[in-house]
Amino acid sequence: MQENSKEYDAFQIPADIKISIKHKKATKCGTPLEKSELCPCCGREVEQEQKEIGISPIDLIYLGQGIPLFFLFLKQMIVVILIIFGIMGIYSLITNSITDNCLDDQSDLLILYQNGFCENNCPLPYNEDFLKIISILKTQECQIICNQFSNICTTTQSTKIALSNKQLDDDYKEAQAILVLCSIILFKIIQVLFRRHQKLTQDECDRGLLSASDFTAMFTKLPQNQYTESELRDSLTNYCKQITQFQPDQEFEIVKIIIAFDIFDYINIIRTKTELEKKYQFNESFKKINTQYPQQVTVETQKQLLQQIQQNEEELAKIDNDIQKKQFTQTTQVAFVTFQTKKQLETIVEYTKLTTWDLVWTAILNIFGKKLNKGFYFKDKLIQITRAPEPDDVFWENCGYNLKYKIKQRTISWFITLVLLITSFFILFGLDYVQNNYLKDQNINYVLLTIISLIISFIISIINAMIYFSITILANKEKHYTKTHYDVSVATKLIYVQFVNSGLLIMATNILVQGLSNGKEMNEDIELQSLAFSRPGGVAQDAFIITLINALITPLTSFFDIFYLRKLILQNQLQKNATNTITQTEANTIFEGPQVLLYDNYAYVCKTVWITLFFAPLVPISLFFCICGLFLYYWIQKYLLLRRKCRPPLQSSHLNSEMCNIINFSPILLAAGQLWVDFVFESNATTKIINFVSIGFSGLEFFFPFEKLVKKFISWPDDPNELNKYSEKWHELPTDYDRINPITRQLAIQNYVKFKQSVDNKGNNQNNQQNDQTLQALRQYAFEGGEYKFKSHLVHKLKAISNLQSNKQTNNIPISLIEMQPKIINQLQQQEDKTTLLGQQQYISQIERMQQQIQQPTSILQNQNPYNGYPPQQQYYPQDQNNQQLPYYQQNIQQQYYQPYQQNQFPNAQQPYYNQGQQVHQQQTGQYPYQQYTNHQYHY
Repeated sequence: MQENSKEYDAFQIPADIKISIKHKKATKCGTPLEKSELCPCCGREVEQEQKEIGISPIDLIYLGQGIPLFFLFLKQMIVVILIIFGIMGIYSLITNSITDNCLDDQSDLLILYQNGFCENNCPLPYNEDFLKIISILKTQECQIICNQFSNICTTTQSTKIALSNKQLDDDYKEAQAILVLCSIILFKIIQVLFRRHQKLTQDECDRGLLSASDFTAMFTKLPQNQYTESELRDSLTNYCKQITQFQPDQEFEIVKIIIAFDIFDYINIIRTKTELEKKYQFNESFKKINTQYPQQVTVETQKQLLQQIQQNEEELAKIDNDIQKKQFTQTTQVAFVTFQTKKQLETIVEYTKLTTWDLVWTAILNIFGKKLNKGFYFKDKLIQITRAPEPDDVFWENCGYNLKYKIKQRTISWFITLVLLITSFFILFGLDYVQNNYLKDQNINYVLLTIISLIISFIISIINAMIYFSITILANKEKHYTKTHYDVSVATKLIYVQFVNSGLLIMATNILVQGLSNGKEMNEDIELQSLAFSRPGGVAQDAFIITLINALITPLTSFFDIFYLRKLILQNQLQKNATNTITQTEANTIFEGPQVLLYDNYAYVCKTVWITLFFAPLVPISLFFCICGLFLYYWIQKYLLLRRKCRPPLQSSHLNSEMCNIINFSPILLAAGQLWVDFVFESNATTKIINFVSIGFSGLEFFFPFEKLVKKFISWPDDPNELNKYSEKWHELPTDYDRINPITRQLAIQNYVKFKQSVDNKGNNQNNQQNDQTLQALRQYAFEGGEYKFKSHLVHKLKAISNLQSNKQTNNIPISLIEMQPKIINQLQQQEDKTTLLGQQQYISQIERMQQQIQQPTSILQNQNPYNGYPPQQQYYPQDQNNQQLPYYQQNIQQQYYQPYQQNQFPNAQQPYYNQGQQVHQQQTGQYPYQQYTNHQYHY
C-alpha cells in the first residue's frame, strides 16, 4: 500500500505516466461508465462513453448550460446569415455580376494607357471605356484622367462581384437598399423568436434543478467598510415598502444577506506561502534523486525559503487572531441578498434597472449634489442591483478591490489595446501606401496587388492574435467580481477591438492613402472615397480577402492547433522515456486536453457576423463566406469538444445572454454599411432616404422596448420556478452563497448537513469550533476557489458533503478520518456528474447514501492517533479486524493521500502550519487544530 500511496503524490519525481494517461481519459467530455476506475488525481471516472459528433446540442447539457446554449447560438447565427444571403445577398451578387461599370482588365484602352499613350489618346468621346472613366471620375480633363486611370476599378475576381461594378446604376442600388431594409426587419423578428427558443432551452436545462441565483440579487457599489448587515437590511426593507405602494400585489421578504468580506490579503499570503513550500519541496525531492540541488539553488537558498515561509506564517497568525476574536469586519462593495421568491427578485431588479440615459443623468445630478428619483440609495450612494451569478462563480478575494483600482487597471488595459490598434493602423497604412503609389505605375501588376492584400489580411490576423493574448492577460488584472463578468469582459473587448482592426481600419487607411496621394490633383467634384473603395487593391478587394481569410483561418487553426501538437510531442516523449524529471502535476497537465474557452468562441462568432454584415453591401459574397466559416466552425468545435478538449467548468446562461445583446447591434452595422457605400458612390436621394429608415429601425430597440411589444403578440414561456419559495427549497439547492463564502461557509454547511441528517446537535464546544472552521474555510478557498482555479460547478454540487469537518463531533467520527475525507468525497462527487441530468431527487438520494456511509461503524480507525498534520506513512490493509473487506470509502482513505512533507523535514520553528501542532494552536477540549492544506490542494 505504501507504493500505492506514492502514486498519488502530486510532486513525485519522476512522474508516473500511467496516472497521467488515466487523467487524460478521465477529463474527456464523455459520460462516465458505471463501475469505472477512478482517476487518482481528479477523482473522475477513467472509462467514459464517447458521444457521437452529430449529437444534438441539448444533449450536451451534462456539460452545463453554457455548452448547449453556445452551439444553439452558433446555429442561429448560421440561419440568420443564410436568410440575409437569400434576401439581399443573392440579388446583389447577380446584379453586381451582370453589370459592367468596371473596366475589363484586358481593355484595349486600359492597355494603351498603361503603355504611356494616355495623353495621345485623350479624349476618345466615342469609346465606351472612356465614357466609363469620365463617369466615374466625373471629369473630362485629360491630365486628371491620365493620372487616375490606374485607380479605376477593373474586373478582377473580387471587384466583378462587388457593388463597385454597378456603382453607376441607381435602380439596382435602390433595390438593394430596399432589400437591406427588409433584411433588418426580418432580422429583428427572428432574433425575438430565437430569444424565445433560447428561453425554452434554458428552462429545459433548468427543469428539476433550482439554483440559489434564482432567488438572489447582487448588490454592488456599496460603501466599503461603512455598513453592517442590519443597516443594509433596514434600508432595503424600507425601499421594498415603497415599491409595494406602487405595486400593491407585490410583497417582498428578505431571507438573508451575505456580505463579501475583504479577504484578498489573507488569500494572497496563503497562496504565496504555498508556492514557496512547493518550491522548497521540489528542490528537496530533486536532491534526493540527483544527490544535489538544481542549478542556482544552494543550502542558503533553501534557508531563505524557510525564512520566507515562516514570515508568511506570522502574518497569517495575526489575521487568524482577528478572525478568532470576531474582529474581521472589513466589508466590501458587494453583497448578495436572497429573496423569498424568484418573482420578488425579478421585480426589484427590473424596478431598479437604469437605462444609459439614466446613468448619464445621474452623473450630472451628482455634480450638483442631487439624486435621481429612481433606483436604490444606501448611505447617499446609488446601489447597482442585478441578478446574482452562480455562487461558485464569485471571486470572493476580488470583491475587496475598490473602484479606483479597477478603473486604473481597465484604463491600462484599454491603453495597451489602443497602442496595438495604432500599431496596426500604421502597418496597414504603410502597406496601402506602397500598394497605391509604387505598384500602380505604367504596368500594373495585379498579382503583386493581390499579394499585398493577402499580406494585409495576415497582418490583421496577427494583430488580432496579439490583441487576444493581451486582453485575456490584462483581464486578470482587472479583478472582476465573478468568472462570468470576466468572460463577458474578455469577449466584449475582443469583439469590439477586432472588429475595429478588421473592418474600420481597412476603410480608414484606404481613404487616407487615397486622399494623401491624390488630393492635390483631384477636382472638387471627384469623390476620393469612391476610388478608395473601387480601385485595384482598395476596400472592395481587401474586404473580399479579409472576410474569406477570417471565415477559414480561425476554424482551421483551431483544428490544427500548434499548442495541441506540442502537447502530443511532449506526451510521446514522456511515454518513450522510462524516466523523467517533471512532477506528477506537470505530467497530468501535459496529458489533459486543451481548455474550452467559451468567451473565445463567442468572440469569433460575433466578430465574424459583424464584419460580414458591415461589408455585405459592398461585397455580398462575404455572406457566403460567413455561412461556410460558421458551419465549419460549428462542426470543428463540436469535434474538438467531444474528442480532444478536456471537460469544461459548468457555466450559466449569463454569457450567452450578453452575447445575444451584442448581436443586436448587427442590424445597425448592416444599415451603416449600406448607407456608407451609397454615400460613396453617390446614389440617388430615394436610396439614401431608405438607408436612413434602415438606420432608424435597426436602432429602434435602444429607445423603444421592441421585444416587449413583440411579446404581446407572441406567447412567451412562463418560468416554472417563478413562485417557488426559498424557505421550502433551500435544502434542495446544490449550493448557496453562504456555503461558498469563505467567512460563512463552515457554519452554513454545518447547519445544512445537520438538516439533511435530521439529528440533534450533539457536538460539544460548537461555538469554540466555529472560528477555527472559518479559518480552515479561508485556507481551503485559497486553493479551491476564486481566480486561483475556475472550479467546476459539479464539485460544488455536493459541497456540503465534502466539508464534513464541520460535523465531525455530531457523528463521533475520528478526527484522522475526517481530515482525510475531502479527497474521497471529491472522487465520489465526480462519479455522480450525471446528477445534473437526473435532477434534484438523485442529488438528494446521493447525499443520503453518503451520510449512511459516514454513519457506519469505524472501529478499525479507533486505534489511529489523533490528527496531527498528515498521518505517518504506515502499512495499511483494506480489511477490518475481522478480515472483512472495508467499505469503499475506508479502503481508499490511506491510498489517496501521500504526505508531501515528512514529519522531521522542517526545524520545529519553521514547520508547515499544519505540522506545528500545539505550538501554533493551544488545543482545548473538543477543539482541533485545523488542517491548513488538504492533500488535494495541489491538483490544479
